[in-house]
Amino acid sequence: MLCRSHRFVELQEIPAVAVSHLTAFSMNGIQHLAVANQFDGRSYNIESKIYEWNDASSTFLEMQSIPTKGAIDWEAFSMEGTQHLAVANHFDGSSYNVDSKVYRWDDASRIFLEIQSIPTAGAYDWAAFSMDGIQHLVVANSGNGSSRHVDSKVYKWDDASSTFLEMQSIPTKGAHDWAAFSIDGIQHLAVANLGDDSSHNIDSKIYKWNDASSAFLEMQSIPTKGAVCWEAFSINGTQHLAVANLHDDSSYKVDSKVYQWHHVAYTFLETQSIPTEGAFDFTAFSMEGTQHLAVANHFDDSSHNVDSKVYKWDDASSTFLEIQSIPTNAARNWAAFSMDGIEHLAVNSGKDVRSWSLAALGGYLVALSVPIFMAKMCQQAGSYSEVPLKKVQTQRQQAKQLMELLGLPDTFSGARQIIKQSKYVLAVKMLLESGMLYAMEAHQRAILVGFSAQCGAGTLMPLKSSECPSMAETAELPACHALLAANALCEADAADDDGGCVVPKELDNCADFDVYKIVPLACGAIGCQALSHILWIAALVSFGATIAWNAGFYASSLRKLQPDKWQRLWISFTALFAFLASLLVTTTFVGFAGGSAAVLAMALLCPLLPVCAWVMAAWLASLKAKVKGSK
Repeated sequence: MLCRSHRFVELQEIPAVAVSHLTAFSMNGIQHLAVANQFDGRSYNIESKIYEWNDASSTFLEMQSIPTKGAIDWEAFSMEGTQHLAVANHFDGSSYNVDSKVYRWDDASRIFLEIQSIPTAGAYDWAAFSMDGIQHLVVANSGNGSSRHVDSKVYKWDDASSTFLEMQSIPTKGAHDWAAFSIDGIQHLAVANLGDDSSHNIDSKIYKWNDASSAFLEMQSIPTKGAVCWEAFSINGTQHLAVANLHDDSSYKVDSKVYQWHHVAYTFLETQSIPTEGAFDFTAFSMEGTQHLAVANHFDDSSHNVDSKVYKWDDASSTFLEIQSIPTNAARNWAAFSMDGIEHLAVNSGKDVRSWSLAALGGYLVALSVPIFMAKMCQQAGSYSEVPLKKVQTQRQQAKQLMELLGLPDTFSGARQIIKQSKYVLAVKMLLESGMLYAMEAHQRAILVGFSAQCGAGTLMPLKSSECPSMAETAELPACHALLAANALCEADAADDDGGCVVPKELDNCADFDVYKIVPLACGAIGCQALSHILWIAALVSFGATIAWNAGFYASSLRKLQPDKWQRLWISFTALFAFLASLLVTTTFVGFAGGSAAVLAMALLCPLLPVCAWVMAAWLASLKAKVKGSK
């Protein structure tokens, strides 16, 4: 995400597997992202990724894959002018006692090469800091599988051996994060203790370097509730700390806290309580000279679909005030970085399943159950407990003949045997294929058309956010005009360029006076309305054919079930499919408008045909069959 008009808008979605942490760093003047992948659904022994910013595509592109074991965190630091990375390997599928790794950038091979393997116990975080000109690392060991009472370690770089050597062991309780900071030139460390073996409501600790003992000594103990992160930052020259509280043993809806260093009391005092929902991370960054905080909300006691928040420091109230709420799914951390003078935020968030996907999936599962449901209902319709045995046998035989007549299986085994010849199975197959095609193409069309507008000889497209002029340059319309190329126009005069040119609200991306450019229509170009309409029509034809097929199939079944009454029942049957067809036509026109309305209409339409199939199947199965020879 990048900040435009004092709001963060989405810039890129990076496909990843169970991302646990994002770390931003700059190397050779180019922005990079290190992504820690924890678990792919099958194994913890998977690869984590390093991405590099590419100016040509204005996206992050993968540059290296590194094997990791349940990776939770990357820490980036520079030592002797060379970029280094440390990865916290948490779990390998069988043990928490796994080695974490340190890597160094190699210019010759242009990759990160492993330089050291360090034994860790459920490592959750690395923090790097320099003290007396020497690089240090501290690891948060969260537990060994049997207890959270394990020591975390501080390491010091040793030039002689070219390795990090352990210099101190600090008792911790489910340590999840370290924050390193300096007060009055003295190094400090804050550890976030998640909890002991019985409770999350325990103290987290702050340590201060002591020259006499050459060790970090405890300076302050702060009550926390499932603390998972400390973030250190300075406001007006005063040190602050923010702690992300995850859970208090009963709820994830707990307040996280902001603390300020008090020189007189020589301690950190609480200055603000911020409501959070399973807060997993705080990230501090400065924008336009003002301190900001971004919190990653993970869970609200019922759902992972919770908004994460961005806060801005307010001098008048001496507090952080919310400025933006960003939809996220099981967010675990934010990474803040600046490119080309624009502030960016990267968040690791689970992919939200869109409404049309859930609706369609539910409808498809219903449709798959219909054949067996019909068979069982027909079988039950031919059997009564309070009739003579001979009549029961006769009715069962008639039911069997009926199922054979309709091509319906009475067991899943039977369904497999006749899958190649059953008309019903073929109908369901068509339903699945065309319904999926409809959903995909309609969604694609909403993306293509909903975010473009046809204007004269081309398609009006917004400039890339990185190409947007500054707020000062767009303060007045004449200033905006001065920036325009021959094929561009400003938001305020877009309608004057062509009477039929309408700029959708979704195109707002450059403050009050957005800048657009005319892109010539090309059949393969993103935003090509001709192409998107073809896809839309093809999907509708496919979906309409499925309606016709199912209508024909059920009409045939109805005629066989009720040969003497099917014409009367056909009226009700036709009304159902006529209603569905009218919805299809309505959605067609709504879809041509593009945008969110089309997506919503498609979300409602996708499951209707499978649901109608269920209703029709239940209705047909409940009818008394008229088989030849029956009275």
